[in-house]
Amino acid sequence: MKVPLQVMQGPLAKGLPLPFYAYEGDAGLQLPTAVEIVISPRSGVQIVTDLYFVIPEGYYLHVESRGASAILGVGFDLTIVDEGYRGAVNLVAWNKSDNPVLVERGTVLGQVILRRYEVAEVTEITPEEFAQAPQTERGTARIGSSGNKPRYLQPGEVR
Repeated sequence: MKVPLQVMQGPLAKGLPLPFYAYEGDAGLQLPTAVEIVISPRSGVQIVTDLYFVIPEGYYLHVESRGASAILGVGFDLTIVDEGYRGAVNLVAWNKSDNPVLVERGTVLGQVILRRYEVAEVTEITPEEFAQAPQTERGTARIGSSGNKPRYLQPGEVR
């Protein structure tokens, strides 16, 4: 099923392609950048796309990095763009490498995924009602509780 997604290009994005799917079956629309910028090592920047979206009711855009960007050490703060937002969608990118990264105009660093969402009806409950809620296997176990996690190598430890 195709859902209409309207996009306006601002003046900096003129001449660039609209967001596009690189291949049949892709989930993410490729998001070209509107300006050239160098991302310094170990630093973050906001990258201008100069693209404005009219997001359909009941949907939001999820901004994510591409695999090719990650190989260079460039990642993104995952961003949610709500359906009511009408400003430019920009990328918040981080260069995690020790080398400067050149992002030329038209480079596709990020992608947006159109996602449907449900609206929660929030109700307050008492501690007694919370205690009566069904128990779960996880319970109050926190991050890393599954035991399957990476660890730091110790000084001198070689792999």
